[in-house]
Parts: sequence; C-alpha cells; structure tokens
Amino acid sequence: MRTFRYNPTTAALLTKILTSECKDAVKALSLDRYKVVCQVVLGQKQEQAMSVNSQCAWDTNTDNVVTYSWESPIVYCTVMLYGIYHE
Repeated sequence: MRTFRYNPTTAALLTKILTSECKDAVKALSLDRYKVVCQVVLGQKQEQAMSVNSQCAWDTNTDNVVTYSWESPIVYCTVMLYGIYHE
C-alpha cells in the first residue's frame, strides 16, 4: 500500500466497478419490486475536509438507503445504495 498512487483514470474505473458489483449483489437478493440505484464517490485525500450528502423524495415506508464510507491515508470512498419500491 505504501507504493499506491492516486490516478483519476483508475479511480473512474474503480468507481464503475464498485457501482456494478454493489448493484449486482443487491439484485442477487431477488428483491424484484425494487429499483436499485448506487452512487460511489472516490477521491484523493489532500488535507481537505469532505462530506458526501444526498436528499431524496420517497416513501419512507418502503424505500431506503444504506451508506458505507471507507478511507485510507491516500483515498476516501463513500457508497450510497438506494432501494426504491415500484409496482
């Protein structure tokens, strides 16, 4: 890990891979009536503060979101996975 260097091109590819893998994992749960939306934010840490937020209009009885954040001394990553019920 000491030799890892942030690269915007690699970060873009990793973001797409993470998004796809998260959506596939949720779809494997066979929640047929839910639309799955995944947002991944991946960036380089350069002594700055970072906050990732979202706002949605939905049915609080059926829709939900889960968020996971991870960071190292070099990068940060936040995944937001939304489940929106539809008929």
